[in-house]
Amino acid sequence: MKKIKIIDLPSYADLYNTPSSFEVINSLKIPYCSKLDILDDKSIFIRLKAERKDANTIPLFVVGIIEGEEDITIIKVSGDFTLIESIIENKSYSSISEVFSSILLSLIKNDSDFLSLMEKEAEETEEKILEDRDTNFFPLLTKRKRLVSKFEAFYLDMLSILDELEDIEEIPNNTLKQKISRLEVYSGRISQIISEIRSEGESLQLDKENKTMEFLTVITTIFLPLTLLTGWYGMNWKGMKELDWKWGYIAFICVSIAIVAFEIIYFFKRGYFKRRKKR
Repeated sequence: MKKIKIIDLPSYADLYNTPSSFEVINSLKIPYCSKLDILDDKSIFIRLKAERKDANTIPLFVVGIIEGEEDITIIKVSGDFTLIESIIENKSYSSISEVFSSILLSLIKNDSDFLSLMEKEAEETEEKILEDRDTNFFPLLTKRKRLVSKFEAFYLDMLSILDELEDIEEIPNNTLKQKISRLEVYSGRISQIISEIRSEGESLQLDKENKTMEFLTVITTIFLPLTLLTGWYGMNWKGMKELDWKWGYIAFICVSIAIVAFEIIYFFKRGYFKRRKKR
């Protein structure tokens, strides 16, 4: 059995001065993703990066785990380690796989509830979109999709690390892998749902714009002949007999009404007004 040492990154940098430790420190300073490495001294190093939902914030959780010949060192980088320390402290483990599994189980403990909340929020947003109560849904859906995608990527990284650990230590952890696999599938489904809702919202917005353009086109078409008549007789040429005609003004009004009535009947028969009413 190996003892557990928990230390923060600055203290680790002060205590250790080897090429392997420099590699660990540089890896933890800018953690792009979770990964497993075999260091120069043949020790196993796991960098665990996760974003967990905590109240109204999403803090970054980063920890390094190194298995030496006699002990396993846990390097705290960022995040709340209270739960982790309470689980691991004063305990002995036979391998880095057991330590990693314990930390991972504590991290994903409430993930199913959080993902369910994301799904529920997505469904509520969809209802608002369909009921036309939410026109500014793009930022929210984009933020939710980005967050769920991060969780999905995290689960894929964890499955990859677990596979590598099985190859190195030949210790199967099927139960944990099954849990993470289910979470990965669930997060992928939620990500797809959010994408579909966003596409649906875009389609509805485009339909609204098309309705508006159709309405404006019909109105413009109706008044275009009247604009032509107005411009025509607004020239006031001397040769225009209608200008001196007694019934010229009344005739112009009647012609305008007849043109508008004809156009309305035409558009009505073509189904523009009926289709608008049906929508």
